[in-house]
Amino acid sequence: MGVGILKRLLFAIPAVLCVAGAAALDLDYATPRLGVLFILNDSGQGAASPIVNIIGCSLSYSFTGGGAWSFDPGFDLFWTQYEWDASGSRAIPTEPETAEASFVIGGILDGPFSYRFRINERLSIKPGAGLAMVLRVPIPNSTSMPGEDNLAIAGWFYGGARFLYPELQALVDVELQDRFAFEFAARTFWPVFNLWTGANFFDHWMFQAALSVRVKLGPPKAAPGPDAVPPGADAQPGAEATPDAVPASPVEGSP
Repeated sequence: MGVGILKRLLFAIPAVLCVAGAAALDLDYATPRLGVLFILNDSGQGAASPIVNIIGCSLSYSFTGGGAWSFDPGFDLFWTQYEWDASGSRAIPTEPETAEASFVIGGILDGPFSYRFRINERLSIKPGAGLAMVLRVPIPNSTSMPGEDNLAIAGWFYGGARFLYPELQALVDVELQDRFAFEFAARTFWPVFNLWTGANFFDHWMFQAALSVRVKLGPPKAAPGPDAVPPGADAQPGAEATPDAVPASPVEGSP
């Protein structure tokens, strides 16, 4: 399978997961998103810090039936290029045209807990925090790449718990109507594993910016029926008498 075909197929995975998850669980919102991911290369080797496209989706479950606190698991896909630096015994970002390199499929699986602050009836801000796993699968770009280098890249990604990232995020929602809202997401992923692996602390720090549409799940609110009587209608002046109304008895002695 060619790399181009593989990239196109990857676009369908978050959408399928989003729909399947929404159907299987009693959730409040589904939020498909598109954006960019910045990966800081602070190693001093390889290419400049990659900026790659992401496609993903998150689901939202409110703890109090539509309240402020929520759990928002999500999954995002991205792809980039890495090569093995034997002198530094590490994987480093590289250019797409590098022959002895790996095409790396990446996935960010996270589950932040969030709290929504309402500014007004249309605008809200939702900060959150949690733990993310960054899963990467390297695939050799060509047959000229040694197989042991591709395995070394995979080993570097998972050695020293380099796949675990504490996450901080901030979401801004602009509600268009009851069931739809535009959402801007800014998310940061912190490479705390550098504290014990010996690399510069900010090496492989990641920042994600994304635009999405937040869709409310579940059936819409039922509209009032045509025979519904507004509250207090019977107390309005000039209201017509009902057919069952009993007329008052005539006063004795009246003409």
